[in-house]
Amino acid sequence: MKKYFISGRQILFATILCASGWLTGTPPVMAQETVRQYLSGTDGENAVPWDFFCSDGRNSGVWTNIAVPSCWELQGFGKFRYGLEDRKYTPIRGDYRHSFNVPADWRGKRVFIVFEGVMTDASVKINGAEAGPVHQGAFYRFKYDITELLKFGEENLLEVSVTDKSANNSVNNAERNADYWVFGGIFRPVWLQAEPAQFLDRVAIDARADGMFAMDYYLGGEGKADAVEVTIQDAQGKTVGEPVSAPVAAGHVETKISAPELWTAETPNLYTAVVQIKQGATVLHEMKQRFGFRTIEVRPGEGLFVNGQRVLLKGVNHHVAWPTLGRSSSDRIAVLDVGLLQDMNMNAVRMSHYPPDEGFLNLCDEKGLYVLDELTSWQHKYDTEVGRQHVQEMISRDVNHPSIIIWDNGNEGGWNTNLDADYAQIDPQHRAVDHPGGGKFGVFNDRHYPDYKTLLSGLSSNLVYMPTEFLHGLYDGGAGAGLDDYWNAMRAGKVSAGGFIWVFADEGVQRNDSNNVVDVKGNWAPDGIMGPYREKEASYYAIKQIWSPVQLPSALPPNFAGTLPVENRYEFTRLSKCSFSWQLRKFGDSTGFETVAAGVIASPNIAPGKSGRLKLKLPAKWKNADALAVTARNPNGQELWTWVYPLQPQNKFAPTGSPVAPVTAGDELQLKSGDTEARVAAATGQLLGVKVGGKDFSLTSAPISNAKWTMLDSGWLKLDYSIDPAAQASVTNEIGIAFDYPEEKMLKKTWLGDGPYRVWRNRLKGPTLGVWETAYNTTETGYKDWVYPEFAGYFANVHWLKLTTTEGTLTMMIPDERTFVRVGTPEFPPANLAGKTLVKFPPGNLAVVRDIPAMGTKFSTAAQGGPQGTTPLVTAPYQGTVYLCFEPATATAVK
Repeated sequence: MKKYFISGRQILFATILCASGWLTGTPPVMAQETVRQYLSGTDGENAVPWDFFCSDGRNSGVWTNIAVPSCWELQGFGKFRYGLEDRKYTPIRGDYRHSFNVPADWRGKRVFIVFEGVMTDASVKINGAEAGPVHQGAFYRFKYDITELLKFGEENLLEVSVTDKSANNSVNNAERNADYWVFGGIFRPVWLQAEPAQFLDRVAIDARADGMFAMDYYLGGEGKADAVEVTIQDAQGKTVGEPVSAPVAAGHVETKISAPELWTAETPNLYTAVVQIKQGATVLHEMKQRFGFRTIEVRPGEGLFVNGQRVLLKGVNHHVAWPTLGRSSSDRIAVLDVGLLQDMNMNAVRMSHYPPDEGFLNLCDEKGLYVLDELTSWQHKYDTEVGRQHVQEMISRDVNHPSIIIWDNGNEGGWNTNLDADYAQIDPQHRAVDHPGGGKFGVFNDRHYPDYKTLLSGLSSNLVYMPTEFLHGLYDGGAGAGLDDYWNAMRAGKVSAGGFIWVFADEGVQRNDSNNVVDVKGNWAPDGIMGPYREKEASYYAIKQIWSPVQLPSALPPNFAGTLPVENRYEFTRLSKCSFSWQLRKFGDSTGFETVAAGVIASPNIAPGKSGRLKLKLPAKWKNADALAVTARNPNGQELWTWVYPLQPQNKFAPTGSPVAPVTAGDELQLKSGDTEARVAAATGQLLGVKVGGKDFSLTSAPISNAKWTMLDSGWLKLDYSIDPAAQASVTNEIGIAFDYPEEKMLKKTWLGDGPYRVWRNRLKGPTLGVWETAYNTTETGYKDWVYPEFAGYFANVHWLKLTTTEGTLTMMIPDERTFVRVGTPEFPPANLAGKTLVKFPPGNLAVVRDIPAMGTKFSTAAQGGPQGTTPLVTAPYQGTVYLCFEPATATAVK
């Protein structure tokens, strides 16, 4: 079949070429360009009202209006449904009406109405006449030629009837019987598209790293075009090479340019193909298509290669979702999400489980992210007929995005293998096709949620190992917890292509039928690294540090004198392109720090994958500062990570004072200095009670073996103790001493240590040294609210901590390094929802410890998640010291 011929059905369903920002509602300068006129708003946050009638549920049975684009549930219509919850629901129909004018000077053009996405079946009429057959399936662009149905220069009527449940059962199984919220409505934009009588319908470009450029082109309409000409322009609009042309009947054109600037996630260089169809010297139509020169290879036994360089995908799964918009995104949200992805030092994103809105893909092209684009499904597949149509629609729209490196043919059992060959027939780049969650398929081994043992086994095979879902981030589990172990193994694995954490954000909807509560459906949807409104969990920063392409040591080298080892984990970027700086910091009693000196570090010319040294020119008295901070920034000036190193020994914070002799009263020791009194059980070392100014301060402790309590005349209560981990490890992973203080009396904590987020044994990275403060909250991560950082939990490398309570202030000074303080007891969702993320805590709401529990994922225990989940942080007996000081409450210290 000749590529320039398009049948009536192909015209009906062909998706238009993405103009990547060149096509707008503004009339073009040249008549032969495409004109776009929006009938809806441009996105979910810039919508326009249409007339609307809902058949059932809220606000049904009357004509009113609705914002378009939108999901009608978020506009107060119909019923909220979670895909797994209600598979046999009665469909709801939404009827839309919208009047619009067509310019009189459009006569003689071909006019299409284009729908970017409708959930789920759409029937379209123009001026009472059917525009074409019903379109089934939500996430795909489709269009109708409505030229013969229009009244030019007059008002026209658009009527769209949408049912949320498809008449095709395979569409429902693939798209709606799924583990995510399902909606109804016209959720992506709608526009009119006016083309010349004969026009370029779309192009499909294959541009390689060696400069080879090949393009298939598809014409529509009727005319006497005899040639197609292509001019390639760089990002500045400068012509590159010579224009090349071919007879229109060829359907294909090729050329080659020398030394193109290549597209990678690190160097997202874009070009533009200016494509014209001509009749003689007359240009009949012109379109502009962005693309990138790059070559993608998946090599068995070797890994994933971009432009001949092996790459590891540091990726996450991403849903198009916002609590007040559902699946109807906006430019603002797309920019926000891409920015957050890159701020976490990710270089890849999987579009789970459906193609995204095109604006998101445009940003991935521009900013630099590797993309897995995915045919819709979850556990169930499309039938071959409708699936083939959707593959055509997805690839026709998305084929020219250089960010897309792999096609996913469905997900987790939703693979119609009859469609596998379709991708190569439509995509001239012949990008690899994957079956996410399918284990061994083609060149990939893609088993979802491998435990650590399974991960190591997969990395020892010959197939390219790329789990498109791993470290399921339910609640506070997974994601950053366990990533350090997994990433070390992936980096060492010969066939590793990296992987994709599940998932970017908790998928919650703001229920306008339930007092606007944000609903994440129990444990079905709170799987994110962030909350629904992108509230950052601790894993956000753990991922950012672990996946930083520049790595410095976690501690200063012995005898540090201004030189630090540095590792370049970029794949295409020399460190000379990055920037580095240092600060000397002083800490006080309140949050933040004082910068006492700062400077720039010369960027070393270290090649990708190599190591070298950073040379800091520090002032002579640098050792007097409290901390040294070193920041690495990428070539765009974005912070990769800031390492903060303590410069003072931790025992610097030990209080001074002379011992005050205790008084023995029966089985108790009574210690007193000023207005502070403490009672200790002489036999067990248990703190029995404290009074400050004659009032009880409700701090007690468990029995403490080998304890020595001393009251200093400065008012500090000193505890020296010794711990044998072997005696505690059989009971709990919390190794140390436990105090108890009523959590209901806690108001806030302020501390010098790593923060502001809590840690687990297998998620120690992410926090940095500083003075932090957190008000009391009862956040159950990802469950009921999203107040972060969480107040309760383990906090690392604590030098001192002030706990403000309704009874006064308790200050703890800890002169020992590598010490954690537990404050409060973290709240967790019910055990039947928590999966393997539930941690059992020993008694005591305030503890000073050297070992802490690890955190699991939804599917794997912490012990199954790698060495950090099972390796104790301390194994030998040790001695420790804690100083306590009490201040009475002020009049304003109320709960």
